[in-house]
Amino acid sequence: MAAPSRITSRSPTVLVVEDTVVVRTMVLRALENEGYTVREAGDGAEALALLTQGSQVDIIVADLRMPRMDGRQLAAEVRKLSLAVPILFISG
Repeated sequence: MAAPSRITSRSPTVLVVEDTVVVRTMVLRALENEGYTVREAGDGAEALALLTQGSQVDIIVADLRMPRMDGRQLAAEVRKLSLAVPILFISG
């Protein structure tokens, strides 16, 4: 995975939303190794709390199936907040 080519004063921030700790850790390490700033959440509800508290992210990587709030539900809530953040769905 190549780092983004756009020039910014900071590295892009990725919010990884995954309930399985092993998978989340693997994704975090891979992204950090590529130079991304990474935030993490254990499910959609935790991610939504981070976003509503003002955490700035450039992209969300979210598992489709999680307890409490899954990736699709998170995407719907992000859109309700009018956040223009792309979401990449994954499934471990």
